[in-house]
Amino acid sequence: MRCLICGEKTKVLDSRYRNEMVVRSRECPNCLTRFKTQEKIDGKSIDDYVLNKYLSKTMRKGAVNA
Repeated sequence: MRCLICGEKTKVLDSRYRNEMVVRSRECPNCLTRFKTQEKIDGKSIDDYVLNKYLSKTMRKGAVNA
């Protein structure tokens, strides 16, 4: 994802799975702006196998259910 201020590519600092969405903390290495994104998982557009694989990958990387 690109920075909202300068347009540079951002780095993900933290990812958490909450209420059927992934909340990511991001930082721009250029201007040091920090912001959060909320990514809703649309289970209707992907099959169960892909959805479960994505969720298990997110959970393995240290995401926390809250």
